[in-house]
Amino acid sequence: MNAKIVCIWGSPASGKTICALAIASKLASKKKNVIVFNGDRLTPSLKIYVPTKALTSEQSVGSFLMLNEYEDTKESLLASKLIVHPKSEYICFLGMSPNENYMTYHNFTKNSIIKLLNKISNLADYIIIDGLSNPFEDFMTLFGLECAQYVIRTITPDSKGVMYNNANQGIFKGDKFRFDDHIKVIGNVKKISPINEVISAIGGGKNIITLPYSEEVESKFIAGELISNMNRRKGIKFEKEISKLVRLFEDDINIKDKKS
Repeated sequence: MNAKIVCIWGSPASGKTICALAIASKLASKKKNVIVFNGDRLTPSLKIYVPTKALTSEQSVGSFLMLNEYEDTKESLLASKLIVHPKSEYICFLGMSPNENYMTYHNFTKNSIIKLLNKISNLADYIIIDGLSNPFEDFMTLFGLECAQYVIRTITPDSKGVMYNNANQGIFKGDKFRFDDHIKVIGNVKKISPINEVISAIGGGKNIITLPYSEEVESKFIAGELISNMNRRKGIKFEKEISKLVRLFEDDINIKDKKS
């Protein structure tokens, strides 16, 4: 695949989608083409990404994911399903339309997901998989955990987030999912959050990003704006942490390029 794949997953209410949009905003500021993909059939997310746009079922990617392994489709037709961010031509979204639901499609197969990603990898520098909290409900998230170059695990700064993290460690431990290589992001951090205790409880590590809760960030997210150019203290800190997160990708890519 030409594009670098980033998979974001983690505990409920840990800010997975906001993190995905913030990363996309930062990469777009560097003139990188980004596709944010969400395969959630329970809560189709296209309208969340672009609340000001009118969407129809014709813009859903679901029909492509239901094709069997012998069927194919033109890359240009798939590109027509991409929803461009109204504030940036560098960001596009792919997913289910608002009027679809859990019963519209069967769960997608791994082969159909690989085929789709191979197609769209020619259209972007980065593909961000905005995953679910339960990967076993979504093969896209599960595939991302297995095959993405970069996996971001988001955690709420509380005992529930710690329990979620530790419970899933037992499931995804091993070489197949590279659990220990995940980038840990603690989201929605507030003044009262026991952040040091949480970091210790999830095993510490050098690549831990802490994203403060910011009303400014949430307001931009709700309005469908780019999550960038913050003016308030918490928003500025949030944006700095996202910059640190993106540099982890870039530094790793640069190291690999030099080795090759």
